[in-house]
Amino acid sequence: MIEKYGLQTNAFLTQLYEVRGKWVKSYFMGVFCAKMTSMQRSESANHLLKGYVPPGCPMHLFIRQYEKMQFDDNSEESYQEKRTKLVVTCGGIVLKQNIPVEVHASQVYTRTMFEKFGEALYVCGSYDLVEVKPQLEYIARHIKFQSREKWCKNEFVISVSETIDEFRCECGTFEHYGMVCSHALKVMIHLKLHELPPKHVLKRWTRDARDILLPEYLRYQKDHGPLKYSSRRLSISL
Repeated sequence: MIEKYGLQTNAFLTQLYEVRGKWVKSYFMGVFCAKMTSMQRSESANHLLKGYVPPGCPMHLFIRQYEKMQFDDNSEESYQEKRTKLVVTCGGIVLKQNIPVEVHASQVYTRTMFEKFGEALYVCGSYDLVEVKPQLEYIARHIKFQSREKWCKNEFVISVSETIDEFRCECGTFEHYGMVCSHALKVMIHLKLHELPPKHVLKRWTRDARDILLPEYLRYQKDHGPLKYSSRRLSISL
């Protein structure tokens, strides 16, 4: 844009281009941050807090509403856990293709993350594979690459380890998000894998993610559930 419109003398744009590695997402796609941008967590927290705390509220009201927000958050987390357990006990999972790797994903991921996996599984149907090196390197090419916009990236190179237990795609989705991308998933299906490789299943997205918590906390949560909210639970002296 600077070259096209002759903006080399514009200090703001030239400086912005020089520090592009700090704000352009493509430069830090290999950095894990659960698919969140640098300000997204702060902005979502502020938006959530504004829904509970009115502007200009006194301190005692702020503490009370903040406590209620924590209670609602714990309740939502408990609801999602029960939702996942119902899938296990009642068989509520709906498989899109009923292939072995999808069945395995339904057994290890939480319900929410399995739905994300299902989205990647759906998208991978839009790609064809070009075999560069058998079982080592592939190119995933979009089936409509000729009619898509020029700025769309239509080809992705996927490298496979010799032991077929690690897949690296140039899109960087797994490194950035922790979930296997549709391109690598296309290769896994092509190689007829029955399970997702352990290296591509982050514990934080699985049903066993809470194994790292203290036993005392797990026992309390099992017996009592989320902490009950009470506006009088906290006394404040100002």
